[in-house]
Amino acid sequence: MLPGRDPFRPTFRLSVAVPRERAIAMFRSLLTDQGGRYQGQAVGDHITFTVTADRRHFWSPWLNMEFTPNESDMDTTDIFCRFSPAPSIWTGFMLTHIALFTLAIFAAMGGLAQHLIEKPPTALLLMGAAIVSAGGLLLISKIGQRLARAQMEEIASEVRCIGSEHG
Repeated sequence: MLPGRDPFRPTFRLSVAVPRERAIAMFRSLLTDQGGRYQGQAVGDHITFTVTADRRHFWSPWLNMEFTPNESDMDTTDIFCRFSPAPSIWTGFMLTHIALFTLAIFAAMGGLAQHLIEKPPTALLLMGAAIVSAGGLLLISKIGQRLARAQMEEIASEVRCIGSEHG
């Protein structure tokens, strides 16, 4: 089981007893271009990776790692790790929620306007449809997380293993 309270993107933290540059190099070894078992990219203080293409599914998780020096010990690096769906899926998920929220707001205003002119507030039906659709998206995201659980635990275990060697 993965710790963290974000229901959409499970998170965990690590601390390794090496400076930030060395910690980034350690975790870069997971990437296929470095001979590792995962694909992704490292840019600055961030590494993003997922399983290789031959094992990847629509629901496969991506792990985003952010490396920061520990404030009290500069020879220790704190790593914030967050799982999410593929970047394109996450973007679509969030944009769909924004669109549904916008639709619900405009439908509520339309329903209020209809009520004020003493007509049946039929626009509120559109608001209800937007709310039900948003609930459906949440259900789909939970199903996706269940399907991705094995790969999330595999990746988290691999990251923790590397971290524990230097933690």
